[in-house]
Amino acid sequence: WLKSISDCEFLITDSFHGVCFALIFNKPFICIRNKKRGNTRFDTLIEYFNIAENFVYSIDEIYQKDWKIRPDFKSINEKVVQKRCSDLEIIRKVLAEGYSNNPVAEENKILNIEYLKTLNKNSPMKTIKTLKLKTNYYRCKILANVVFGAKREHYKDKKKFIKEQLKEECIW
Repeated sequence: WLKSISDCEFLITDSFHGVCFALIFNKPFICIRNKKRGNTRFDTLIEYFNIAENFVYSIDEIYQKDWKIRPDFKSINEKVVQKRCSDLEIIRKVLAEGYSNNPVAEENKILNIEYLKTLNKNSPMKTIKTLKLKTNYYRCKILANVVFGAKREHYKDKKKFIKEQLKEECIW
């Protein structure tokens, strides 16, 4: 699907994600909006990137416009970079300060801490790393039973390796 968008000369879509990938790959596009769903997301893109001329509400409208218009991809790419940087700064701040605009975030944080405390007391899993290792272990265990040949051996070896790491983390 992504390769098709990447290789196309012109994209016609009704999908928010189709529009996003058209912008990422700098492809000219038409988006047929559905009045019943998803318009808020389109409105955000239209406003932020100034691309209203690329949206229609029906196929009939496609025949009424000159589609030689290309979005200003230079401006769009600059805005994407700016947005990415500002969003990364927000993420860094949230991670550093533990801030959230979610009204129940503090309550959820306390519940999660309490859950992890119980997990630590009542379970051999002592860390998030252990939880990830166990998840990976069972994934490899399943894959070792459903694939054949070299892949099977790969997953068996990986499972053994993870099991050794788990022994270091907790009681197996």
